[in-house]
Amino acid sequence: MRGGTYIIITDTMDPSMEFGEALSGSMMVTNNFRKAYDLALSFGEIADPDLGYKGALVRCNEEKAVVVHDKLGSKRVTIVLVKKF
Repeated sequence: MRGGTYIIITDTMDPSMEFGEALSGSMMVTNNFRKAYDLALSFGEIADPDLGYKGALVRCNEEKAVVVHDKLGSKRVTIVLVKKF
């Protein structure tokens, strides 16, 4: 979907930080899926994702969200398509 806003969320939050600070540190926002996917891999430190770019894009367009795992399953990042008003 073009023109969407994507939120990238990692499943790791630093427990030593204040809640708002930790939550803010575990999320990013961008306006295109390519950048969201690249940031998700970088942000989640995923070198070998289970879904490629095109597969993740299709799933996100269909389901409005996609979880990208590394192939070992130890790291994951969620990309969510949200409406912008």
